[in-house]
Amino acid sequence: MGDHRPPLKRSYVGQLDNDLGWTLTHAHFIQMGGFMLFEGKEAKGTLSPECFDELLRKGTIEAPTITQTEIQDRSKGDGLSKGLVVVQTTWFVIQCIARKAQGLDMTQIELLTLALSTLNGAM
Repeated sequence: MGDHRPPLKRSYVGQLDNDLGWTLTHAHFIQMGGFMLFEGKEAKGTLSPECFDELLRKGTIEAPTITQTEIQDRSKGDGLSKGLVVVQTTWFVIQCIARKAQGLDMTQIELLTLALSTLNGAM
């Protein structure tokens, strides 16, 4: 199923920042499995923060030299897709309000979706 990793400790992130000049963006990138381990041209798997740290300390691997800008450029969300999500969510919320004003019932999944979109908007 999903690869559940514990959150990075603040001290670990601070240590990477001191040692490698990394930012919180780098820490999030490694936490999401952004770095792969290669042996020659063959991919061996993604590096967990713990595995990355161990291999780095042993000198088995070199620290990646990716910048914060390069990581952000790999983001799959552009302005258009984010704008469409905002428009679609706003439309859904308006529809829910209109249904309530007309006295129509809402399904449980619609209520859950409305609650989650409200929480997401609050963040």
